[in-house]
Amino acid sequence: MSRILITGATSGLGLASARKLAELGHDVVLHGRNEARLAEVLEELTRAGHAVSGEVADLADLDQVEALAERVAAGGLDVLMNNAGGYQPRRKSTVQGHEWSFGVNYLAPVLLTRRLIPTLQEADAGRVIMVASRTHKEGRLDLKNIKRTEGRYHGYGAYADSKLAGLLFTRELAERLGGGPPAVHAVEPGIVSTGFGQDEPGFFQRLYNVGRFIMRSPEKGARGQIELADGPARLGQSGSYWVDGKVKTPSKRARDPKMAANLWAYTCAVLGLDLWVD
Repeated sequence: MSRILITGATSGLGLASARKLAELGHDVVLHGRNEARLAEVLEELTRAGHAVSGEVADLADLDQVEALAERVAAGGLDVLMNNAGGYQPRRKSTVQGHEWSFGVNYLAPVLLTRRLIPTLQEADAGRVIMVASRTHKEGRLDLKNIKRTEGRYHGYGAYADSKLAGLLFTRELAERLGGGPPAVHAVEPGIVSTGFGQDEPGFFQRLYNVGRFIMRSPEKGARGQIELADGPARLGQSGSYWVDGKVKTPSKRARDPKMAANLWAYTCAVLGLDLWVD
């Protein structure tokens, strides 16, 4: 069985993934931002007889992301599931001064992935799973204004940009790794009834109010990421975008090699990673 780290595992898709993968016998490491909530989830899963452990870190602080990677690497790792994500309706910055959505939804998982690649390469079937979103199709990703300090702030646009960046990173990393290991995949869960953004004004609240009766449950939405974590490594399909168990073609921008290269260079500079993946 595999040792699997799931970020954002105390609710929604992350919790549904943790429960199922623990039931399947995997050693699951649950990440959460809130220590009390994480303790509740760990107690629930432990009572059910599952092998689970927890890690607390705020992904809005890259120093905490670095520390999280170091702690996890010490115990070995087979699968990294970058599931955590969030939406901010108003302009907000991370601890290091990045626009919040870009920092939490993109820079944090990229840094965590980079630090854990050596550990994942030691695994028999190491893999990275990036939880994606169809909102990436609305992303524009203007690196000259990536902190969104110019013009009016749009929370939905910032979120869409962060998801577009995640897909560009997935494809670029897979290419630089030569197909793996680790294998790298993006997976879209569909529109899921997790309560994501429902209390915030704007797009996500309207989407939730209109579509809540036809949304997928977290358990159904998490099937794709669970299958990628539990099934074969799919090294020959590294860099793929999975929707409902099938490889799909993401948006044209998500396949733009120039945009991917520019984002890669920017990311290396921002994170101070001069030596990336050879």
